Amino acid sequence: MQAPVTRALKIREQLGADGWGPEGTRPYYGRVFERVHLETAPPANACACTFVEAAQQAGFPLVAFMVCFSSKLPLSPFLSAV
Repeated sequence: MQAPVTRALKIREQLGADGWGPEGTRPYYGRVFERVHLETAPPANACACTFVEAAQQAGFPLVAFMVCFSSKLPLSPFLSAV
């Protein structure tokens, strides 16, 4: 399955945004991911749980972000090869 961001970048490139696809933006995402570290809220955090539940009720899918940034992946699923 293709990551939503990868799919969106490919579509933008197909629509004429040359160089803005996954491969063209990979170096820039890499720089960001070197400097930005994600933290997760523990499941016991009532505010975070309520926010996630509301987002799901609004139609947003649940995404396991920490799985995305595993050291086994080159950058993240956002830029994974298809």
